[in-house]
Amino acid sequence: MKRRFALVFALLVLVLANLACGLGGKSGDEPADVPAATERPAPTNTPAPTNTPEPMAAPDVALGEEKRADEGGFAFQVIPDYTVDVMYGFVSMEAADADPDMGPALVMMGSVDEVGTTSEDLYEGFVAELETDIEASEPREVTVDGVPGLAVDLSGTEQGRAIAGRVVVVAVPPTQRFTMFGVAPSDRWDDEFSPLFDAVVASVSFFQPVSSEQPDAASEVTRQWATSAAASSEYGSVDWSAMQATGAPDTLECGDLPTAWASLEQNTVEWLELGYDIPVLPVEVNIIQTHSPNQVLFVDLLDVRGEYHPIYLGEPEEIAECPYTLSIPVEDADYQAIGVKITLDQSEIPAPWNEIDAVELVGVADRPGVDPEVEPEVAPEGGDIIGDVPAGGFAYQVTSADEDCTVVSDRVEDQSTTSEYVIGMVSGDTRYAVTLFLPHDVAPGQVALKPYDKSVATHGPGAAMYIGIWLYYATDGTLTIDSVSDDTVSGSFEFAAVREDDATTATVAGTFNQLPLVKK
Repeated sequence: MKRRFALVFALLVLVLANLACGLGGKSGDEPADVPAATERPAPTNTPAPTNTPEPMAAPDVALGEEKRADEGGFAFQVIPDYTVDVMYGFVSMEAADADPDMGPALVMMGSVDEVGTTSEDLYEGFVAELETDIEASEPREVTVDGVPGLAVDLSGTEQGRAIAGRVVVVAVPPTQRFTMFGVAPSDRWDDEFSPLFDAVVASVSFFQPVSSEQPDAASEVTRQWATSAAASSEYGSVDWSAMQATGAPDTLECGDLPTAWASLEQNTVEWLELGYDIPVLPVEVNIIQTHSPNQVLFVDLLDVRGEYHPIYLGEPEEIAECPYTLSIPVEDADYQAIGVKITLDQSEIPAPWNEIDAVELVGVADRPGVDPEVEPEVAPEGGDIIGDVPAGGFAYQVTSADEDCTVVSDRVEDQSTTSEYVIGMVSGDTRYAVTLFLPHDVAPGQVALKPYDKSVATHGPGAAMYIGIWLYYATDGTLTIDSVSDDTVSGSFEFAAVREDDATTATVAGTFNQLPLVKK
């Protein structure tokens, strides 16, 4: 979460301090003179609310898409054209032209309170720490998503300038808490930011927070180096080749050395794409450059469905440090990454080759919706398709110019869209993945597969396949549906496929038994 807005961040610190103190610490950590949660006395210095509870009004304001703060236990709609950050139950929204000290900006926070609290407690803890030049109004009772809470207006000065703000606190129920506050210059509050703030509050809905540790525990984070690579060009087929960027760093000093990748020319726009063995929910990418850093223009992550996600956009600049690691944090990713694509622009600055020695992909390896106890396997090369596939499983034989392999696995990934069923069948080592595109009216019988066309939204009946990081499009083949119900499908397939970049071909044939059909 950016710390650009001094006042908002200061208020955030106050709230966090209260979260850690008597309002929500673990019961065994409370000071001896603090009553147990069930004996907590009623607040004695909280002004009595003057209004009856009412829902937060929803002004006639058009908000954007809905986002979720899973660890905080709430969902909300965003303000169009605002910068939005979501991280571990904390949300910030900042206007593009916000003053660095005064906003307009807002922060929302949700958390679990093991002891229990009330909206009055949250209010008291907040206003008790306000600076003397900021005043809080009498609280008024409101409801947010049907849950009673308190709203308080703020006014005062920040660095000699008038500001206005609002705070909403809700105990959801007593063991879950929600706080939202926003500030803006006074002359932007009434007509501009106050309606936006109230509209966001009115869009809030609560749910049970998702209990998860931050993905920085060694037991949850996977750090891996690339195992495959391709590039727009290479200076050599071995030395300075794309494969020199795989594996751990082995170019330990700065220089034009053959153990790093270099493009054919030194003043061109080029790309390098790396593949990884384990799909992860990405949190960081580290690009180790060993000559003429940093001419990286942009970086994209490739997910298991073959879609790219931009994570970095920069400008070429001369960096004195060499070797140099460009570390790129990845926030709020909701996809499993299996590849990194780096684009260099070596035409902007007068420097020789920008060479890359290694690229590290860091992320959480646990797959959402996949049972970690399941251990899929790849059968020995040259094996036969297993005819008796268990329910929920599949098997297929891949034949290509470079390798033959039989895959036997029950790792099934639903990738369905609103227009068709999309079923992914992934090998245990994630090197192979066959995707079937089925229309919603799929029925028993044999049909010809449509050639894959990435320019259209729907492909069914059709198929595609990954081998490593390479996507192969089905060109022709057949799909046989043996049985189909409301929620499962069984059958077999065979098709030929071509790799789009160099026309390499492969064939695959397989069978599947009672794979789930999920209609979006």
